[in-house]
Amino acid sequence: MTRRISRFPWLVLLVLVIVGAWYWTAPRRAWDQFLRAVATGDGVALEQVVNFPSVRSHLKSDLRTALETRNGSVPRAATPVLGAAVIDPIVDMIVSPSGLEQLVTSFGTRDTDLAQRTVVSFRYRSLSRVDVHIRSSVDPEREAGVFTFERSGVTWRLSRVRSDRLTSAEG
Repeated sequence: MTRRISRFPWLVLLVLVIVGAWYWTAPRRAWDQFLRAVATGDGVALEQVVNFPSVRSHLKSDLRTALETRNGSVPRAATPVLGAAVIDPIVDMIVSPSGLEQLVTSFGTRDTDLAQRTVVSFRYRSLSRVDVHIRSSVDPEREAGVFTFERSGVTWRLSRVRSDRLTSAEG
């Protein structure tokens, strides 16, 4: 009986290590799957790793918020009209396989300059949310593109794309 009790802490430790390793690597694998799907234009793979309705909703909200805070000459009452006329069609065009590829490229390296490289960092915000910051090595950190992945069960999906350059609805 003493032998069984002494094995229990090791079993608990092993389970914690496995869960911790999964938690650390799963969003990184989702990011890699996202990049691979965007690069190949694989719509089926993108559907599995991107929550398109959530990305569109957040992006529309963030752009409306940025429009309200940056442009004091536009009355708040006009923002919904501008949103429906300008922001909504642009977001629908951006949140597509080719649009997502352009977003990743615009935040990462844009030139063929050998001194420039893409910097990617992962920021774990909670047990179910990870922000992937992507920027060019020549850009300041505050100009990163932020791709937020959220966990649903054991899968991670892209749920939001934003830029630190804009004032966003959530922050």
